[in-house]
Amino acid sequence: MRIAADVLVAPLWMPAEQGRRAVTACRVRERPPRYEDEGSVRESRGAVSLPGGAWWAASLSAPLGHGTAGDADVRVRLGRHGAGRSDALEAASVDLLVSADELDAVVALLAGIVGQARRDGVLP
Repeated sequence: MRIAADVLVAPLWMPAEQGRRAVTACRVRERPPRYEDEGSVRESRGAVSLPGGAWWAASLSAPLGHGTAGDADVRVRLGRHGAGRSDALEAASVDLLVSADELDAVVALLAGIVGQARRDGVLP
């Protein structure tokens, strides 16, 4: 269905046989295609190997050119990869959005809670 000379709206369908009602959504495509700046980021990555070929990987992404370095929100992504002790651990991952000037506090919190859990006998 064409609603304007430069915009095309196409229906998207969700199959009803998957136990869901069929729904119509709209995808808008501009003609001609137009580039939109969604920002740029800097990223640091690292990993720690585990026995059995598994590993934990981390990345920290910070936006470029927005405010000062301390007031920018950064994304920290942690994920476990490779063979796991259970299916639940094989797909473990988490994303955190944290203010850059609070990262050291988050690291101290994680180290502190692990230390407390060991002292309390929650962890070996």
